[in-house]
Amino acid sequence: MRKWWRRVASFGLGILLTACGGSTNHNGEGPARVNGAGGASMAGSAGTGVGGASTAGASGAPPAGGASCDGVACAPLTCAVDIEGQPLSPQLRVITPSGECCAVCEVEPSCDNVRCTYNDVLAGPTFPPHVECPAGYDTGITPGACCYGCVRNAMPLDPPSCDSGCPDEGKCQTGYMPQLLSGSCCRSCVPDPAQCNVDADCVVAAREGDCCGGCPVAISVRMSKADACWRGAGEARPSQTNCEPRYDCTLVDCAPCPPIENFAAACIQHHCELKR
Repeated sequence: MRKWWRRVASFGLGILLTACGGSTNHNGEGPARVNGAGGASMAGSAGTGVGGASTAGASGAPPAGGASCDGVACAPLTCAVDIEGQPLSPQLRVITPSGECCAVCEVEPSCDNVRCTYNDVLAGPTFPPHVECPAGYDTGITPGACCYGCVRNAMPLDPPSCDSGCPDEGKCQTGYMPQLLSGSCCRSCVPDPAQCNVDADCVVAAREGDCCGGCPVAISVRMSKADACWRGAGEARPSQTNCEPRYDCTLVDCAPCPPIENFAAACIQHHCELKR
């Protein structure tokens, strides 16, 4: 029987803000946002990011009690956002607090205890952050991950030479999980797209386009929002038609998937897991 729940991963920011860059999808270890041109430092300041990112203020819904937000001048957001007003940092979100007129940036609650590991944090983060990626990978974000990491690009991979043994893996820090990247001999700690703090951070879903039609797995709510190919119990099939497998299905032995309604999702040791 094949093990039909499999995980994906990648990287994002541990402190402060983000900037830079377009996005593109990659298969292999999963679709990912990959930052392009960059290097602009955004540490400790607000500004405009590369690729249409902006930190302009935004007005929200009128406060309770019938008061109007007309004429309210909102301060600039304190984080870099894309053209849709979403933060470039996967650890942040933009919300308009109840009763307020202006949107603010705040840490995504399910990521608030994650400290991202980058190579340039001592000098203050730059964006995209400096991440040491092997051949065949670029710095990017796997949907749902709280941190930037290494995501598969289109370059072919040479078979690895695994003559030497692997070092002791140890335990990955919160927000990371062990994974064997394609083309590698040893597992490494990569950003966990199923990172959670409470059960409400998790949901049971199946992904259109995955091997065998997509069996139910437990994923983070962040991941379900970041990848339109996921659907939960009772939800209609995604309208997106170009859902491609996250893995090579050539050697996958498919078995019937159990009904998605048979499961619930729970946060166990900061990782979303299925439970009956």
